[in-house]
Amino acid sequence: MLTELNISNNKIGSEGAAALASALRVNRVLKTLDLFNNRIGDEGAKALASALRVNGVLKSLNIHRNNIGDKGAAAIGEALRGNGVLKSIDLRWFGRAHPGRRAARRDGGGHDGHRGRHHAHAAARQLLQAAVSWLWGHERVRQ
Repeated sequence: MLTELNISNNKIGSEGAAALASALRVNRVLKTLDLFNNRIGDEGAKALASALRVNGVLKSLNIHRNNIGDKGAAAIGEALRGNGVLKSIDLRWFGRAHPGRRAARRDGGGHDGHRGRHHAHAAARQLLQAAVSWLWGHERVRQ
């Protein structure tokens, strides 16, 4: 019986995340899912969030470094509020993947670079607020 799945660094994108979310909705045995660095983005995060609302067995989720922005962060945050089973979640590197660095290279570091960093920080703040409220009833969160 498969209880742990590590598919980190596979670039599954939002389509792969949606397929996993469909499986998570009905799977009753998977307890650990590692999606580190898979570029799931907002759409993939929203799909996972919908699965987290109904999944009753997943205890550990790694969504570190997945280019998740404000909308995906909000969806995950809402799902965390209603999930009573998840005990560990890795939320590092939320927000778009270095938009400030790309903008800085493109235009010499002007305002677009600052706006990109602000966007990533806004997503992280939004998710952190949801995670803090989620923490009250759970054991730990890795940040």
